[in-house]
Amino acid sequence: TPKYHATSQSFDFTVTKLANNVGIALSTTEIDVDGTATVSLTNNDSNGALSASVTNISYTNESQNRAGGLVSFADGTLTGVNAGTATVTITQAETYMYVAKSQQFSVTVSKLPQTLTWDSPDLTTTMQGNTSLEGNTATSSVGLTPVAYSSGNTTAITVDAETGVLTAVATGSNIAITASQAGNYKYLPA
Repeated sequence: TPKYHATSQSFDFTVTKLANNVGIALSTTEIDVDGTATVSLTNNDSNGALSASVTNISYTNESQNRAGGLVSFADGTLTGVNAGTATVTITQAETYMYVAKSQQFSVTVSKLPQTLTWDSPDLTTTMQGNTSLEGNTATSSVGLTPVAYSSGNTTAITVDAETGVLTAVATGSNIAITASQAGNYKYLPA
């Protein structure tokens, strides 16, 4: 001004990002192999990209060393890959305005069921001693092999564990023949 010299003062301002108040939810924490869980967001003002990380993995024994990990994540959907449990962290990334927000979930991925079907489901037969019967086999609904066979009374009828061939060795009646499939990293035993 005509009477005073100009003066100035500088100030350092820190502008911090806003808290991210988004709520992160998972539609379920128990899924089957190939099953899915959907991530949903509430109060979502920050528009940050979603990502997922998986830690503390405990595979079901047969799942160990299987490709693909325990779960996969894409487009807001978690998909079961191998059986086991893990801690899954869903994160909404930070943006220019909001800090990142994360939520942890304990997720269990279960094996899928399978069934065995006898190729001759209504087979009822009478066998004489020292005779054999072939072709009485079972098939897994998902194609798993091998199928193992056992007799409920081996003193009367034996069964070849690998082929299912029955051999009558003594008298007996109403003898159950059982087919079993052990399952694997993806399917339950049957």
